[in-house]
Amino acid sequence: MELTAIVKMLERTLYGTRSERLRSDTPIDEQIAFVLDEIVTGVAAIEAEPAQAGGQDKSKRASRPRKEFGAHLERVEIVVEPEVPPGCEGLEKVLIGEDVSRRLDVTPTKSA
Repeated sequence: MELTAIVKMLERTLYGTRSERLRSDTPIDEQIAFVLDEIVTGVAAIEAEPAQAGGQDKSKRASRPRKEFGAHLERVEIVVEPEVPPGCEGLEKVLIGEDVSRRLDVTPTKSA
């Protein structure tokens, strides 16, 4: 957060319109060097965080695979074909991809 604010302030100072500029028209070289040092220090701190976190052993739970529906349940397969654009009738279709979804539907009881 602080790094973004520093970078925005520097950009405003260098490239902002006259009404948006900070107190002086041109930043002093020392100010620019200070801001760049702050940015380098912040980046180094950010890069050091994953190295410190890597030393700790956090055990993450493995994701569990979804259970399939029972074998006794009725399966109904519905294939939805896309509409054929005019002028493309009779041309060979190419399968680009497919989506498969499974869901449970409540159906009324069937009498024998």
